[in-house]
Amino acid sequence: MIEASDHLKQADAAVWRQLEGSSPLRLFQSAFAVATGLPLAVLPAGTPGSCDHQGAYSALARIEGCLGKGSEVSCQQTLIQADAKAASQRGPVHFECPAGLLKILVPVIARGRHVGNLLAGPFSLASLNEKKMRGLANRLRGFHLEPQKGRLKVSWRYSPRLTTKKLKAVTILTFTFAQYLSEAANQLVLGDAQGSPLLREIEAFSADFTSKEASVSAVAERLRLSPCRFCQLFKKQTGLTFTEYRTLKKVERAKGMLLGSSLRISEVAFQSGFETVPYFNRAFRRYVGCAPSEYRSKNSALNEDKRRAIQG
Repeated sequence: MIEASDHLKQADAAVWRQLEGSSPLRLFQSAFAVATGLPLAVLPAGTPGSCDHQGAYSALARIEGCLGKGSEVSCQQTLIQADAKAASQRGPVHFECPAGLLKILVPVIARGRHVGNLLAGPFSLASLNEKKMRGLANRLRGFHLEPQKGRLKVSWRYSPRLTTKKLKAVTILTFTFAQYLSEAANQLVLGDAQGSPLLREIEAFSADFTSKEASVSAVAERLRLSPCRFCQLFKKQTGLTFTEYRTLKKVERAKGMLLGSSLRISEVAFQSGFETVPYFNRAFRRYVGCAPSEYRSKNSALNEDKRRAIQG
């Protein structure tokens, strides 16, 4: 018998595979490399409790070691640590590979769960001088990679050097696209759910309810099912609990209001169907990856930049 957590992992992995093979992602990878000079890898989440982490760890292990053969395990360890940190803080993580080069890992969140990552780098912020070489030699010793010391200069020579200003821009670009992927993932989840016969029946009579939001018991009674049986069928057909589905729909409604109106955050919360502002903030952060105010300000800034670019 498959446990509920296994169903979640399988659903997360399925969503990630759809994103991973999408044209927008491939186009962004190419454009990102040309614009920044940095490679952008696409990796499944690898932390326990996220999508099929054993398979994910295998994918992380296939990342080529930054110092050639023999450094794969050390590179994998630093990557898994960054993956766990990104999953915890739901934002970009800057970390050093064993060679002392920098990378940026940005998590992709779908329906509140960490399903994948965008990995930019490697790059450096300074030149490799003798003092830096001595420090890196000690670093390699900590990773038991002393024999790879001779490859340090090669790794640094072929890794771009960024200014702090460009690093900030690269981080913003990667994080913005990760947010796009998160929103695309949520739309995929909602789209898949729409194919549920049970959901179509619910949507057909939902307008009959006089209350703003019918209870699970009321919906189940209308369908002539027990609440427990209704919840089981809904989860089986949509991959979501009924509560998750309704919350995700409200969050999507709120996103439109945040960008298409000047309503206050509290007004958006109540008009999109949330009963309290704190619950709205928690749900929004869970499904979108940032606070409602942050979502509005970031997208408003991006739209303003686009407007100025068009106007020349």
